[in-house]
Parts: sequence; C-alpha cells; structure tokens
Amino acid sequence: MKIASRTLHGLKILAYVAKTTRSGRVVPGRKIALQQSINEPYLEQIMLALKKGGLVQTVRGRHGGYRLAREPAAITVLDVIEIFEGVIQFVDHGDDGASGSAVPEHAVIDTVWSELAHGFRDAAAQITLASIVDRCRSIEPDYVI
Repeated sequence: MKIASRTLHGLKILAYVAKTTRSGRVVPGRKIALQQSINEPYLEQIMLALKKGGLVQTVRGRHGGYRLAREPAAITVLDVIEIFEGVIQFVDHGDDGASGSAVPEHAVIDTVWSELAHGFRDAAAQITLASIVDRCRSIEPDYVI
C-alpha cells in the first residue's frame, strides 16, 4: 500500500495549522506553502479537499487564511487518509469472483486481508492531530512541522 503525496502533505499541513493556530487565528496560504516547500496552486488543491472533508475552514480577506474546522483532538489520521485515498481496503472484490469463492484458502486469505484493513483503520483512527502535534513538541519545543 502506498499513500499518495497529497495525503502526506495534507497531514503535514494540518499539523502545521494546528500548531500555529492554537489561539484560533488563521494561517495565510502563502505562509503554509513556504513552510511546506510546495507551490500555492498545489496547496490550494490540498486545502480544497480538506475543506470539502470538513477539516479546515477558509477565511477570506486581507487577514484571511486557513484554520481547523474541528479541534485537533477530533481529527484523526484516518480522516485525512480517507479524504485523499477513499475507504481503506486491501483487496478489491470487484467482478473477479474471488469473494465468496468455493476454494477454502481463498476465503481464508480474503478474511486475513480484511482483518489487516480493519487493523490499519483502527490504528489510524486512534492517532489524532493533537497527538501528532504533542509528539513534535516533545521532540523539540520549537519544532516546525
């Protein structure tokens, strides 16, 4: 399983916004793009997806920018992954007939993959944005994500 760079950037951006906006202020897009070393159009694509997913809000105007739409403790890694990657599944049972196969080992292996997907989802749901920011601060108090 490979996570798309948009997903990785999305999580890093959210952590940076969470760390920067503890007082409820907004972070200008230009500042985020510079800090994350990405161009502004790419940042806007990521932020649009995060906004549609209900994780960020935009504030327009001279002092506009982005802020979290929810508390950092209410945003999980799973939320971010599913915005960019969709629902996590390791096996696609499309039209290949593998699901419900009469061959016992196929059914068992399908169950194993399903258990792995559920375990990954559960682990990703336990890691919050707040815990990521706390981990960064414990490493280095002035750490910039």
